[in-house]
Amino acid sequence: MPQSASGTMRPDRLGPWVLVICLLLAIYTGVRAPSLWSVQYYVPDFANGFVRRGLAGTLLLPLGDLRFHYLPIVVVQMLVFAALVWCGVRTVQRADRPARLLLALFLIAPTGGFLFHTLGYVDHLLVLLLLAAVRVRHHGVAAGLLAITLLVHEMALFFTVPLFVVFRWLRTGRFGPALLGFAASLVAFVGIYLFFQVRDLNEMVAFVEWLRGKTDYPLRLDYYVVFVHDFQARIQLYYWHFDSQSLPLAGLALLGCAAVGWLGAAVVPLAPAGSWLGRRMRERTQRLLFGLATAAACAAPLLLGLFGWDVYRWIFLSLASASGTAVLLARRLPPGHRARRIGLGGLAVVLLLFVVLAGAFGVDFGYFDHYQPRPWSLEALQRFLTHDLWEELSRMPRF
Repeated sequence: MPQSASGTMRPDRLGPWVLVICLLLAIYTGVRAPSLWSVQYYVPDFANGFVRRGLAGTLLLPLGDLRFHYLPIVVVQMLVFAALVWCGVRTVQRADRPARLLLALFLIAPTGGFLFHTLGYVDHLLVLLLLAAVRVRHHGVAAGLLAITLLVHEMALFFTVPLFVVFRWLRTGRFGPALLGFAASLVAFVGIYLFFQVRDLNEMVAFVEWLRGKTDYPLRLDYYVVFVHDFQARIQLYYWHFDSQSLPLAGLALLGCAAVGWLGAAVVPLAPAGSWLGRRMRERTQRLLFGLATAAACAAPLLLGLFGWDVYRWIFLSLASASGTAVLLARRLPPGHRARRIGLGGLAVVLLLFVVLAGAFGVDFGYFDHYQPRPWSLEALQRFLTHDLWEELSRMPRF
């Protein structure tokens, strides 16, 4: 909160209103009904032989055949997103004006619209599980909870697991519990890789045919192709293969992650002087290590561009990780701290460049399923409020 001339804290009335306006713009720009692809994340289950990506569907087994219907899954997806929004609101309440303005930039940048374009995606569930794992007191339970998130989606190894290492280290003040969670997740990934990454083609065909008779929506058959292809068959530089402009945007996101690394270096929980780590590493080395770990954790989703074609999703996840991490770490530093200015300011410049590239040069995030970001014009806004919004939310998605 800003300080008055007398030195007392006064309410920040500007930040919340700016955030609300930017939030409405983000909703307008990208909102859509959850896609049929996103629904598929909640269909495979352990009972039907799916270990890889089978946990979310297994948790919905008590719903019976309702879990094969579009609307009940959308309700689950909206509950997950609402819980994520609640966590975001709590974070904003504790943030000061610079951190709130950073979040406002995130919302008016292409990242804001993309957040609402990907409503229902499993990414939101992974973040909620990450928050739960970080807050659990028992180190073994925290590591186990983190490891089973890979049974929701193996992308967690490149998205939420690195963030867990940073925030568990920060929360406990020790590297051991963070390393335990990473090791457990790595074991889970290796287990999936060795035993569960590919299913028999005939079994998959039989499952899809059985599923056709259960769902009340057209199946996204391309989702199930992933279960008959191993990881090695998918490796390539998708940033260049699908959209050449995504590669420089990924590089720009990497710069934002590097800025957040300055915050990490400033807030590192230093090891006690007599501890094993304290005896072997100077303070400067510990700060450098934690700063690099913070930057790497935010940038890790960009590595998914070696395995999956939805490259703008990986850029979004990297910038979302960087923005959330920056706001949370900035709370640990006093206003005016040099690392705070570099971290928040550097990431803000990166997000502002994304705004300029989208607004002035048309370099925007690519949306899925033939959708496009809505233009910022009064005519388009009026059409959205009077026609497009109702049509989008009242019909069954085509994809």
